Amino acid sequence: MFSIVDRLGAAGVGLLILLENVIPPIPSEVILPLAGFRARTGALNVLAVWPAATAGSVLGALLLYGLGAWLGYDRLHRLAGTGGSCW
Repeated sequence: MFSIVDRLGAAGVGLLILLENVIPPIPSEVILPLAGFRARTGALNVLAVWPAATAGSVLGALLLYGLGAWLGYDRLHRLAGTGGSCW
């Protein structure tokens, strides 16, 4: 994670936050404090990190939303093993 942020800067923070939304074991609790620390030391621009992290989060959420819409309600519940429509 550290090398991605150091190599890609704010875009790396956005990428990691996107992945954090899609792949739960990646913790934003590590990514964002790292970005804040790097911004505090001057290695990153906080005004670039903030929108990059926000964009990464929104894009990750849209990706999961699109996957859910593509699968459909009933198929998604069958795959999750929760039965199906409860309405």
